Order: sequence, then C-alpha cells, then structure tokens
Amino acid sequence: MANGSFGCKLCDPATSVSSWAIKTGACNDGNVCTTGDACDPKGACVGKAKASCCTSDADCAGIQPPPAVCQAAACVSGTCVVQADPGCCTTGVCCNVSMQTLQPAGTVCDTTTVVDTQYQCNSNTIEKRNQYYGCNGTSPNTCSSSTPAWGPWKASLTCGAGDICAFAPPGPQPTCKTP
Repeated sequence: MANGSFGCKLCDPATSVSSWAIKTGACNDGNVCTTGDACDPKGACVGKAKASCCTSDADCAGIQPPPAVCQAAACVSGTCVVQADPGCCTTGVCCNVSMQTLQPAGTVCDTTTVVDTQYQCNSNTIEKRNQYYGCNGTSPNTCSSSTPAWGPWKASLTCGAGDICAFAPPGPQPTCKTP
C-alpha cells in the first residue's frame, strides 16, 4: 500500500510494520511539465522539467508569434497553442465591434420586427416599449425570436392639461382621461 507519495513509499509488513519502505524506479508525479519521473532516495517522485511547458493559460502570455485578432494563447496538455477566442468577434449584428466582444443574450439586434409591445403610465404620459428579436450571446450573427429583447421606454402620448394616463378596458394600451 502506498502512502500518497506517488507510489514512492510503500508499506511492506514483511520488512517493517512501523515505517515506510522507499521504492525505486519510475513513478508519475502528475505534472505534465515534467518527464522521466522517478522515485528519489527520500521517497519523493521527481521529474525533470520539460522546456516550454505550461500548466495554465497564464503561462502562455507572450507566446510568439502573438495571436491574431480573435485568437488567444491557451495551455493544452502542457503545450501553448493559439486557438480561436470564442468570445471575440469583428463583425455581425450581435458583435460589439469596438470592443470585439459578443453582445449579451437579450440585446436588441433587429428593430424592424416587433414581437410584442408593453405600455405604462408615467404621470400624464403614456409610454411604450417594443420587444424585438435579440442576440443569443454565443454568436455574432444570430438574431432570433428565441432570445427576445426589450427596447427602451419611449413617450407615446402626453395627455392634455388636467387629464391623466389610465388603463381602461378593453385594450392593453392606456388612454388619457379626465379624472
């Protein structure tokens, strides 16, 4: 039975019931950036560092040549590679081009197709806002009704002097009425 030293210390009751025996030979220290892992005389699993090896994306900062627009350096299986940056875009109806980022899900991307309309009273003003097709947050080009987005509230009608905005049947739109 090993004691958690990557198999370099073993319990061998035939040798001792009160101490660990030191194993020799190959082991695996669990670090992708080492090679030739072997048990040392103290019972530790030790390997030699691999050149240009990474353990996190941060280790790949400064990779040469530098990544192009919408690419990122990433650590994959101990090696720095350049790959597409999934949150980056340079064109599209759902792309914030100046920031090169995807618009969040539910951002208005088509103001020509009204999906729904809401009304509210704000003092003596009737306000409305429209719901349009929205961005899905994962594609710079996907604008659909499955991710609807609300536009801003805008004044639709200001009631005359002495009138108030009030909801009245039969419709969802408020009207101006004298109190």
